[in-house]
Amino acid sequence: MRSKLTHICLLIVAFFFLFSFSTNAQDCDINFNFEYNEVENDFFQLSLKNLSNSANEFTLKLYDLNEGKITEEKKVFFNKNQSKVVFSNLKLGRYTVYIYKKNCDKPITLGGPTGIDFNGQSN
Repeated sequence: MRSKLTHICLLIVAFFFLFSFSTNAQDCDINFNFEYNEVENDFFQLSLKNLSNSANEFTLKLYDLNEGKITEEKKVFFNKNQSKVVFSNLKLGRYTVYIYKKNCDKPITLGGPTGIDFNGQSN
């Protein structure tokens, strides 16, 4: 009897463990696109649009590839399909945006290793 109870408890723990991982994977849906435009002579603003399946707060980190460091960090709440200007007064250059969501292990990046190139033109 004790052996059966142990096996049942182990099965319950295993299902709980598997369920928590599958829920976390669904919760880590992070999907954005970006747009930038010149607002002043050689100064830009960067907008992000939340394409994820839900509203949530995200931590955004702007990495300046020319300076080799994170130059700005903020928390921003987005509704589903909402666009917002998230960074402004950006100089000409190349930038990568890291987007983090609470309880997710890894961020997504916009711009990748070559960056979003603000080259004096709007996209």
